[in-house]
Amino acid sequence: MSKMRNNIMKLVKSGVTAHQVAVDTGLPRNTVYRIFSGETKLDNVKFSTTEILNKYYIEEVWIKMNIESLEQAIKEFNDWDKAARIYLDTTDGYFNTDVYHNDVQMVQSITDERYVAVYEKDEIRGQLRIAEKRKAYIVKYARLVLDGWEPMQVEDYLVNEFV
Repeated sequence: MSKMRNNIMKLVKSGVTAHQVAVDTGLPRNTVYRIFSGETKLDNVKFSTTEILNKYYIEEVWIKMNIESLEQAIKEFNDWDKAARIYLDTTDGYFNTDVYHNDVQMVQSITDERYVAVYEKDEIRGQLRIAEKRKAYIVKYARLVLDGWEPMQVEDYLVNEFV
């Protein structure tokens, strides 16, 4: 519930109005207004309502806010002709690219637990570029990870859709 709680708090602070959220989600306006105003505490909100608000945040707010960081990460990834990884920061949903001069350097890199590698290439595949289909995979992968799925679960789930 803590990820959902954080996402809902981010939704409230995002600038999207309670009215817009109510219209887009079909939730009762009074319910959304009370949550946005702080009159109703998240601990007292039905789980089904928190699920809807969390999904709305991820699909409508988060992805629009962070698409620029993904596009920048893809540009850096595509411009680099050696090993590289695109990471998702699970605390804020932003993407970044780390580039490496060789595979050994990439394998030896250690990342913080909050970062999840969403795509990578090694030295041999240095010419590999990310196009629209792979970008769609990364977006869907990120949504599921931010929704609480484990990275291996996401890969197993998406394998047939994107192979």
